[in-house]
Amino acid sequence: FCLSLYYWSTWPGWEANLIHHVMVLIVWWQLTQGGYAQGPATISMLCESSTPFVAMRWYLDKAGMKTGKVYLANGMLMMISFFIFRVCLYTYM
Repeated sequence: FCLSLYYWSTWPGWEANLIHHVMVLIVWWQLTQGGYAQGPATISMLCESSTPFVAMRWYLDKAGMKTGKVYLANGMLMMISFFIFRVCLYTYM
């Protein structure tokens, strides 16, 4: 959210990113304050568990470390976490 505001002029697609995060904050606030749908809300948050691996893959790519073991291990963890949390868990929901 803050990065969208800070890099707004140099980041293509910042508007969609900003709208997405504002809407997520509004919906999350409604779910937690209303006392309902904690299960689906928690599962939706768990779907974001693969995001750090996606970000690390980008950083490793930009650092020129695509041939190292860290890049391979991160890619495997990204794939496993994406499958578990986004495919299996989200399908269950």
